[in-house]
Amino acid sequence: FTSTRDINSIKCKMQLHEVVTKMQARLLLNDQLIKQLEKEREDVMSWQSEEQRKIEKHFQDVLKRLETARNSVLSQVEKEAKKRQDALDLKEQRINSACLALSPELITIQQVMMDKRKMAEYDVSGCWDRVKTLLAGQDEQENDDKKFLPAPFIPSPSLSKLKKVDFGFLQLAEFLPQDFLLILTFSPSSPGPGSLATCSVVTPMQFSSKVQANIQFSIKQQGSKTTVPFCREECQVAEDGKSFQIVFPVSKPGVFLVTVLLYGQHVQHSPLSVHVLGTNTNKYGISTPPSISLPTATPPSTTSPSPNPPKLVSSQLPSKPRQPNIVTHIRKNSPEQQPGTDFLLLVSAGCVVEDVTMKIPAATEKKCGKSTLTMPIGMCILHNKEVAVASTFEDQVKIFSSTGKFVKQVKPGTPFNHPSDMLTLRSGEFVVRDDASIQFFTAEGKYIRALDTTHINKCYGMTEDESGLLVTINENKGTAWRRGKGKKEEMKVADGGTAIGETDLLFFDVETGHLVKRMEMADIIKDKQRSKCRFLTSWQGKLLITDLGMDCVYTLDLATKGVAVCGKTGSGPGCFSDPAGLVVDSKGNWLVADSRNHRLCVYTGQGGWVGEVRLRPGARRPSGLAMDKDTGDVYLLNLQGKWALVRYSIGVGVPRM
Repeated sequence: FTSTRDINSIKCKMQLHEVVTKMQARLLLNDQLIKQLEKEREDVMSWQSEEQRKIEKHFQDVLKRLETARNSVLSQVEKEAKKRQDALDLKEQRINSACLALSPELITIQQVMMDKRKMAEYDVSGCWDRVKTLLAGQDEQENDDKKFLPAPFIPSPSLSKLKKVDFGFLQLAEFLPQDFLLILTFSPSSPGPGSLATCSVVTPMQFSSKVQANIQFSIKQQGSKTTVPFCREECQVAEDGKSFQIVFPVSKPGVFLVTVLLYGQHVQHSPLSVHVLGTNTNKYGISTPPSISLPTATPPSTTSPSPNPPKLVSSQLPSKPRQPNIVTHIRKNSPEQQPGTDFLLLVSAGCVVEDVTMKIPAATEKKCGKSTLTMPIGMCILHNKEVAVASTFEDQVKIFSSTGKFVKQVKPGTPFNHPSDMLTLRSGEFVVRDDASIQFFTAEGKYIRALDTTHINKCYGMTEDESGLLVTINENKGTAWRRGKGKKEEMKVADGGTAIGETDLLFFDVETGHLVKRMEMADIIKDKQRSKCRFLTSWQGKLLITDLGMDCVYTLDLATKGVAVCGKTGSGPGCFSDPAGLVVDSKGNWLVADSRNHRLCVYTGQGGWVGEVRLRPGARRPSGLAMDKDTGDVYLLNLQGKWALVRYSIGVGVPRM
């Protein structure tokens, strides 16, 4: 008979055998998965090579066409120049012929004048008739000669404003821009100013998650650079996934331009012009390019599938305006919308903010290297949540992961010279300002281009306004730091540049790098010798300018040009001592780094003092500030102390206690 122990032993062996079998099966499966991943990796590399080949071929084709066009224009210039040279040669020949005809008569007259006997017998009247005929003939020829008008070369405006989307795009989702159609839908009961306008993007396909991640929209009123706000709660994807509704308020009559882009390319009928007539009218007018037939549309349903979605026709897209200011990516309707970050709660709750999720040490004599920072001043949060930081006093820019791990050192086109201000653009690229230049980089940290510095003397601070322009503060003290640290050079005032002793705001096109406009700050700054405008932030059509010399913050409304001043010198409530970085929450409240007072302060959007934020670890000569608008996390740079960069998690809406 088999004993109980033997039975248990057999069961144990069977169980172990089963475990071993499962482990072996899992290991075999993992081997297969690894092989599959290797194949997929090879497929990715093959796809990359193929797409790069296609892009290069397209580039070479475009380049060939450009070279053909260039050679054609050069040939035309050569022919025109030859034509003009031939005309000049002919004119020179006629002049020489006239000289040859006049010379014998002149010699004869001179000989006669030397002999009195011959002069008495000389036929002066006949001589004059001959000379007069020769002179008249030359005058007639000179009058017949046509002067050539200047023929300057005029560059094509379509190429001078060439954007990357004009070259091509990657199809990152299942469908193409022509698969989507922008139409106007509205309610007859709300026809004019004071009502809501509704547009819809419809498709017989689907608004998949990938499409939603790559489609963008904006609304502007014609003649205004300010973006029209939209009704966030009303902008939704329909349940059937075949339409997306865009709703925006109409405050006054005019033409509103609705732009919808997929992969940076216009969908059909974008931009759509919505004409809002006066209060006595009873309907909207719709203006579309002549080559586009706008179909009659019914309001899209958000509760049931559209029975007959409009057919998307292949039509010539209208000429594209300047890249629009992107308001938002479209999103699915969510019953619970997270509240935005509210800095007021950091003070009113009386809490200590000590939930630290990242710390990067400051460089010391004992500890230094790629994972440390040396007196950092500027930083920016990249779209992938990595953070790029200017290690200012070691002339480097470093990228760290969202967990604080060193990723790479950014390699500039021109060696960095005291890098400080940094900015992430809506495109995903980021910009670094140093004492010599402003350089653009991809999200991966690869150098792209540099800004035109013709009109820059010494600039500080950077932000991107609502129209997508790069704004910086330019200060002209008569000298500029240009070709490296410690080398001053005389700075002449460029045509249309900042006058010596003045400070201006410069607005640049981020794609061409050229200056678009200049705004003087002469009437804003009261003490030009003391003023040091160093940090710059934008929020809803306003620029917030931190003046650490005057210990104040200017709020400049770009639409009205109105200016408000907040702060004074000191350490008490409403006072600053070298104010530095500034970020704005979703309510418009400010969080300001009060550097020499070693604190962060909260102000209302109108500049009213709220209070001081209690931090652990505390701020030590704080400089730059940044905020992740998705999580509400606040990034703080310190010029002194153990930690050069600290990320505080303050939550979204309510601070953590």
